[in-house]
Amino acid sequence: MAKNIGVDAAKLAGLQIDQNQKLRDGSMTIEQMEWWLSQSFGTRESLMNGNFIETYRWITDLDGAIHFKLTGL
Repeated sequence: MAKNIGVDAAKLAGLQIDQNQKLRDGSMTIEQMEWWLSQSFGTRESLMNGNFIETYRWITDLDGAIHFKLTGL
């Protein structure tokens, strides 16, 4: 049974083409893509809504195992 995710095939194909181009030209790395995809829905939503400081604090407070540096804050 096919699952309707509310996006047509052409839109998904276009996004995949854009993503592959970014990987090829070096404006995105595999590590960045893996990091983004490993984040929870809530974390991605918070980052997309501009809640950078709150998201940073939440991620780094999880258990001390996740560390990353934000610059310019």
